[in-house]
Order: sequence, then C-alpha cells, then structure tokens
Amino acid sequence: MQLTFYKTVLRTLQPALARQITGLILLLGLFLAGNTAKAQPYNYLANPGAETGDTTDWTIFGGGDPNVNNWYSHSGTYAFSIYANNQNNLGSFGMFQLFPIVANQKFTADGWYGYVQLRDTNASSLQVSFLDGSGNTLALYSSILVTNGSPSTGLTQNGGGYDLFVTNQLDLNTGAIINTVTNLVAPAGATQVKFAVVIIQGVDPDWYYDSVYWDDFSLLSATLQTIAPSITNLVPANIAFATNKNFSCDAIAQSGAIVTNVQLIVTSGQGLSTNISTYSLSSADFTVTGLNTDTVHMSYSLSNNIVYSVTIMATDNRHLTSSSIITFNTLSYFTWEAEDYDFNGGQFIDNPVPTADSTYSSNADPQPLAQGTFDLKSYYAFPATAANNTDQNTWTNIGLAEIDYHAWNNGQQHQYRAGNAATNAAGVNDVNAPGVETCGDVLRQRFLDARIDFNDSQISDFDAGGWQVGMWLNYTRNYPAGRFYVYGRLAGSGAFSGTTLSIVTNGVGSTNQSATLVGSFADANPAGWQVYHWVPMLDTNNQAAILTLTGKATLRLTGGNSMNANFYMLVPAPSSPNAFNVTVSMNGQQPGISFPTQAGFTYKLVYKVNLQDLNWTVIGSVTGDGSTKSLTDTGASRVGNRFYAVQAQ
Repeated sequence: MQLTFYKTVLRTLQPALARQITGLILLLGLFLAGNTAKAQPYNYLANPGAETGDTTDWTIFGGGDPNVNNWYSHSGTYAFSIYANNQNNLGSFGMFQLFPIVANQKFTADGWYGYVQLRDTNASSLQVSFLDGSGNTLALYSSILVTNGSPSTGLTQNGGGYDLFVTNQLDLNTGAIINTVTNLVAPAGATQVKFAVVIIQGVDPDWYYDSVYWDDFSLLSATLQTIAPSITNLVPANIAFATNKNFSCDAIAQSGAIVTNVQLIVTSGQGLSTNISTYSLSSADFTVTGLNTDTVHMSYSLSNNIVYSVTIMATDNRHLTSSSIITFNTLSYFTWEAEDYDFNGGQFIDNPVPTADSTYSSNADPQPLAQGTFDLKSYYAFPATAANNTDQNTWTNIGLAEIDYHAWNNGQQHQYRAGNAATNAAGVNDVNAPGVETCGDVLRQRFLDARIDFNDSQISDFDAGGWQVGMWLNYTRNYPAGRFYVYGRLAGSGAFSGTTLSIVTNGVGSTNQSATLVGSFADANPAGWQVYHWVPMLDTNNQAAILTLTGKATLRLTGGNSMNANFYMLVPAPSSPNAFNVTVSMNGQQPGISFPTQAGFTYKLVYKVNLQDLNWTVIGSVTGDGSTKSLTDTGASRVGNRFYAVQAQ
C-alpha cells in the first residue's frame, strides 16, 4: 500500500475581518475523537468482489492466470475469472490473501461461483489455512469442490451463482475430509490465516484454459481480535499557544497486525483571520517511518501563529481503519492575563510567570487563597515583595482602588490576589478587589512550562470574573510597538456587550486619570461562564478597531455587563491599507470622490493642476472605519482641469 495524500480546497472567506469574525469560536485546545473500528463481524478480505476492476490486493500463485471481467457476477459489475495454468502443467493455481491473527480466533468463509468451464477431474474450491510464524500450515479447511456440472443441491442460488461455504477440515497429509464444521478456529500457535481461491488441474486443459467465475468472497471474524490500530502519543496535545516545531503521533496495530496505510489531513488558518485553507501534504511536509510494521510514526512540520485541525487515519493489513481529530494552535502573539492588573499605583511586571496552583491554603478573605510559589516575577498573591515571602503582614504590593482598579465587593472569589482585611498602603480596604478564580479554558504552553520550572503540577490558569458595568482594571506594560487588532478570551452565561478598551493618556498612578476610547467587546452568543470564545475588539461601525502602541502604555478594560475574562491578545494589523478603487460623481461642476476605507488609516483627497507638479494639494481628509467615505472638491467650479488622487496612510 502507498501513503495517501489528500488535497481539499475550502472556500476562502471574505477578509472583512471584524464583520466575519464577530462571535467567532476557535477552540484553543485539543479534542480527540475516539478510534473507530468497523462493526463486527468484519470481512478481512480487500477487493472481495473484484469491483476495483482488477486483482488488486490478491497474490497470484502457481503461475495461474486469474483476471476480472463483467460476466457472471453475483453482485456489482465485476467477477473474478480463475483460470488454470497453460497446457501441460498440473497442480494448484489461483490467488490468496494473508492476514495476521491470534490463536482461537474464529472465522467463517464463503464465496459465490457462477460460470464453470472444467474438464474431467479438474476442479476449483475455496481454502482457508492457518499458519504459524514460519509459514507452516497448522490446519486446512476447504469448500466442496466445484467441477464441471457441479450440482446445486444444498446451495443457495441467487441469480448470479451459488454460495459455497468453507466447512470441510482436511487431513494435512492426504487431503481427505476429517471433519465438517461451521466455525474455522485458529489452532494453538497460529499467527496467520490464508484465504485462497484454487484451481486444481489434474489433466491438461483445453487450449482456452479451464476456469470458474467467482465473486463476493468473505472471511469473517466475529471475535474481539479485530481491533483497529490505535492512534496515540499525539504531540502537541491539549494545549494552546504550542511552541512545538512539529506535530507527531503514532499508529499502533493490534493483535499481531501491521499498519499498511496512514493519512494526514491538515486544515489550517493563519492566526485568527477568516482565510482558511486545507493544505495538501507532500513528502517534505509529512514524514512517516515504520510503514508495514506494527508501529508507524508520523510527523508534520508546524508554522507559527496557525490554528490547526489535524485528522489522522491509520489502516492495517486487515483493512481496519481508525481515525482521530485534533485541534490546536501555535499562536505566539503578545498576551496579558486579565487577573494581572496593576499594583501600588501603576506598578507592573513585564513578562510575568504563572505560579498559582489550583489547591488552596487555609487562608480565607473571603475565599481561600490558592497555593503556589511566591516569586518576584509573578502577580500571584499581592504580588510578594520578596521571593517566598509568606508573611501577609508585609504584603504591600496591592492593587489600589480608584488608581489600579475600580471594583466593589460583589461576592466574588479572591483565589489569586486575595483581599486583605487590613487597609492597604493607600488606606483602602482591598477586600473589594476584583474577583479572580480558577479558569476552565484550555491550558496554554506557558502554564505547562511553569509547572516544570516551579516543580508544581497544579499550576493553573485564572480569570477575572464577575465584571459589572463601570468596573475597570489598568494594565501597564512595555507593549510591542505597532498597529494591532485586539482579541479578548472571554466567557459569559448570557449575551454581553459594552466592555471597552481605552488608553490612559495621563494621571497614571493617581486618582485623576484621563483615557481615550479605542474599541469595545461583545459576544451575542456566549456558551457558559467557563466556555471561552475569541471576541474581537470592534469600533463604533462594528469593524475591527486598531490599537496603535509605541511601547510602554497603560490600557484600561472597563466592564459592560457581566462576563469572565481570561486574557487579551494583540494581533498585528496591516501596516498599509489594501488597494482600493474610487468612484467619481458630479454635483454640477463639483466632483465627489467615494472610496472604501479601513479602520486605522487616514484617507486624503488631493489634486494637481498639472501632473508634472511636484506636490499634491490636500482638499480634505477622513478617518477610515470600514465604511465607504466621500469627499467633494467644492472649489472645482472656479478653476480649470484638476487631477485627483486619494492617498491612504
């Protein structure tokens, strides 16, 4: 068998990002469909009815001449013509298939014969033999012999022939019938079963060869040994933001079988965009080792910032197939955790590490504090003023109300940054800090890494929960510079909207702050408090809003109605606008120029009187928001010819 590569082209969606991506649900994690095997009993034989149009999957032996034609078929289009050898050669000829099995496995076997052209003692039959690991025959079974003019007594006629079952056990030395059975049982030591269609030539055939037409063979096993290959050792597994360079897995055959065919179908989308394609695999993408053995290893090269869905299929030499589907991503964009808001009046930690786990101490205010490791690079606890500082009386790095956050005690849990019954450094009771709880989203790579770095297998993700209207949190960071789309990893039990992102323009670290609105988040179809969706930040025209950053900044998230927030992510936006066409209309002698716009870009209508002029003169400008804009040259009626252009930047 050969490796099979699939190529499927999916419809490419329009790249109007925000319009298409609103409410988009992209699973971060891995979901495995269980291995599937065909229902029992299972026909081991491949191409049992010649419907491939040839003898594919059959091994010809004895120098015979089996072929396929469309005469005398029992079902379908084709049947096998089992011819004897050419003249002056006596013996057994035909074709067979061989399969691995285990001792005590039970089988039934049959086939349909139709047209018979045999002379004298020449005959045809079906044979099933059980072999040991060295190929020695341990037991042999046969149907009755088909001869010229074979009777139909006891056979089932169905238009296209007669159904013969393999029921006679033969003596291995004499070939005499020694028993009649219904089930063919593999004896002790048997590791293989052979199904053969045989012509027994006792006299020279006529010049046109002796032959029998056969169709619709079966070798059935109803025992539990017919188990499809298992698909295992999938990496990456159950993570998001994976850093793996390759996806890999193993297909392992069961019950002595071998894996003969594997297939990998990879569907991938760039980042969180709406352009999704299914890529065909080539030898450069997909490597396979161990084919035609009991264990096959598969590997596929991964790229950064891709959302993957991988379907793995494996087939063994008994034609049992299993499949698994896995989804994961290799996103590597800048993120910040919703629970890691500022402390001590605008203080922050760049590139913090997660150190809180999902177990709890006896500390309660009002809920038990999660266990974990105090570390100077972690926001866990308050954060600690020194590594492994467990003395709560010295915990002074606390978020300050009305400076780092605005919230109230609404019964939320404080498992990650617990409140303190005493007043904090600003004289504000921190028990009213925003609620933080363990998060049910799919774990990301950074948490798996932290479990190793801090030797704590319980390190977990947390979310900032119970957002209410007007609640806000500040996030100061040294952000990457550039233009960005913003996505929130958000959840809720009902539709939510009105949560906004702003840039704090002055007053950071004080109670008198000013902020400029950038965009908002809304999800009309949330699926539960711990079922997280990618929610894009949109502008007032329901288009993707652009956040422009130059480095250190303080971003503010302000609550609309109730939701849970896991983290936020910056996805690079285009640095230049897409090409566009303009439409010209005349209002008297005044030309109006209409053009599509993109959020985050400024569009200017300019003109020249002569194309040779060095500079363009600006008539007017608009800010892009995803809609079509128009500008009119109101001065055109007082002058002669003008050449116009629309510049976007």
